[in-house]
Amino acid sequence: MNLKQLIEAPEKYIKNSFMIGFAGTSYPLLFLKKIRDYIQLQCGLKMLYIDMQDAELAQIRAQLEMSFLGHQNIYWLGDLSTLSLKNYMQWMTYLSNYKGPHSILFFTTKEFSDKNMKLISLPEQIDYIFFKDLLSLWSPEDRERLRYTAELIFKKVGVLSLDHVMQMVEYAQVLGSARSSFLNDWLTSIIKPESSLFNLSGALFAGDKRSFLKQWRQLQKDYEFPFWMSYFSEQFFRAYYYISCKKNNNHIEARKIGFRLPFSFLQKDWKKWEQSIFQDAHQRIVDIDFNLKNGGSEIMLEQVFLLFYT
Repeated sequence: MNLKQLIEAPEKYIKNSFMIGFAGTSYPLLFLKKIRDYIQLQCGLKMLYIDMQDAELAQIRAQLEMSFLGHQNIYWLGDLSTLSLKNYMQWMTYLSNYKGPHSILFFTTKEFSDKNMKLISLPEQIDYIFFKDLLSLWSPEDRERLRYTAELIFKKVGVLSLDHVMQMVEYAQVLGSARSSFLNDWLTSIIKPESSLFNLSGALFAGDKRSFLKQWRQLQKDYEFPFWMSYFSEQFFRAYYYISCKKNNNHIEARKIGFRLPFSFLQKDWKKWEQSIFQDAHQRIVDIDFNLKNGGSEIMLEQVFLLFYT
């Protein structure tokens, strides 16, 4: 099950599923609130919230297992990964065996796989194509304005976190004719520059020489050389093991190691490469670090990039 399926048919999944978990590397507060509001509106069910920090399992089992005149509610348990390990395991065991009558939603940053639960993986970053699948979250009269503004923003930043998308929507609904000047003057102050780094490595891992070199010239001086060494070292390391996990159908571990890798690479570009190229690139970073301490040149880093577009 994925996010697009839930948005397209919330009643189908909520009313026929007792357990849906959202999983991600961090808790997207604004986005999950929007999802909850949308589900409640579309399904016409009451949504109740349980404070998991103060809740004892034994105290609320009766609430979750009892229904007044057969009425179904939706319970939101929040971020279960904030619980102690003992409490987390107790809750996951209980939820795995829960048979209704209500629907329960929760979020976690911890990895799990359970055939009795539907799991929706939330991406760390999304692009414009993914955003278009989210448009149904808003009213029909808002969608065209959001689509137009989103297209402009994504052209500038490439990818956004889910909560940045929620911020973007708030601005899009009030900008009006000032949209273009606002985006030119203020966008980079609102959206963290990390998205530019995702675009940079995304272009490199796509083998797009022209796009990569253009972005590299723009960003190169924004960070000190040690940052770039650390950044690309981590990117190559994660990419190597991500490909390994994907080839072995180890999707849970792939999602773990894929954190901070560019969205396009996670979706499709990983298929373009053999693992060995990232192993080679990572080793060259190690060699450059050694050589720099012995009189080497920083220009050697750009020779590493040649692996991906020659």
